[in-house]
Amino acid sequence: GIDCHYDLNTFTLSMNMEAKIDKLLADIGFLEHKKVYTTPKPGIWHAGIEQARNKSLEEVTLEPREQTVLDNFSKIVGSLIYMSTTVRPDITTSVNYSARGLSSPTLFHVRLVEQILVYLYRTKCFGLCYTHHESAVTTEILR
Repeated sequence: GIDCHYDLNTFTLSMNMEAKIDKLLADIGFLEHKKVYTTPKPGIWHAGIEQARNKSLEEVTLEPREQTVLDNFSKIVGSLIYMSTTVRPDITTSVNYSARGLSSPTLFHVRLVEQILVYLYRTKCFGLCYTHHESAVTTEILR
């Protein structure tokens, strides 16, 4: 799950989930489907997500990668919730929106989760770093 490194000399704890992200994407076969994306900025949805906001899954034909996300939706969202609460706070808002579709996902939820997975794939080296300075602990996002 979480790759942790503690440096006793600098009192620094760094954590990332690169291996967990790779495992999740491999387990669901996400990278087997070719699709070109630019790296989205956190909190910015691409146009396909906004267009899908009010569409049910019966109204559209899903692309292979979208079908993969739908078939594994609850597993993916559960993993995303774990990641967002431990080492990846940058995805928390988007994960919150996607979790709202757990009982009945729409095209909006499927495309949002797909975008989160692409973002995680492209930023899988990101993590958290906690550093102890005298009486305070500082936190920063590792890039």
